[in-house]
Amino acid sequence: MSTVRSPSYPNIPLQDAVVRAGDLFDKERFNPISREAAAKLFGYSGLTGGSNTLLADLAAYGLIEKVGKGEVRVSQSVAKIIHPHDAQEYNDALLHAAYSPKLFSDLRDRFPDNLPSEENLEGVLVRMGFSAKGTKPAKKSFLETFRYLEEEGVSESHGDDDAASLESPQDDRNGSPATKTEVRTTHSRGGLKPNMKEDIYTLPEGDIVLQWPETLSSDSYEDLKMWTELMLRKIKRQVVSDDGSELI
Repeated sequence: MSTVRSPSYPNIPLQDAVVRAGDLFDKERFNPISREAAAKLFGYSGLTGGSNTLLADLAAYGLIEKVGKGEVRVSQSVAKIIHPHDAQEYNDALLHAAYSPKLFSDLRDRFPDNLPSEENLEGVLVRMGFSAKGTKPAKKSFLETFRYLEEEGVSESHGDDDAASLESPQDDRNGSPATKTEVRTTHSRGGLKPNMKEDIYTLPEGDIVLQWPETLSSDSYEDLKMWTELMLRKIKRQVVSDDGSELI
């Protein structure tokens, strides 16, 4: 009896992959690096099942590329996401990364207007050859990736109307309207849901508000940690000197 093998897909969503690729970029820029050395920079002991999976995930998004036997390097897409020249470059680089996995591209072609429900998506994945066990991580990775694009205000259409209504964080420096993430944060100030905690850190420029569940699993904590690192990278792009010029 043959074993059902699920089609390949990234095991982590794009936002997590950007954080890990960004760590590699900070240390090596575009230098070629052996897969083993890269694995150690990510905190692994060497080439293990986990580190090989992570490297494969980054390659699936086009965030690293093979440059020689056993060597990889960060792709230009990473620099365009972390240090974009403008909002359009940021938009296009994230879109390119999100659509690079064939599975994600195929699913987005199937659902071009709105993301499907988990139930609908699960049925599609099963018909595509996924095992019952394989549908859960595939669903999570795909849905979180494209929800991330929505939260970032990334436009999947290059029309002028869409571009005007969907801004990237890069444009916030110029006084553009609040992004979707900022609107949601503002609305959450009205009341705290049950079993949630909140802390407010006041800066001269305004308040930083953080809400989180009273209890978290270890996996959820790791997800939160990576998301926080990504947010700090985005916020760092908005730091300015006392005279108002950008530092980064």
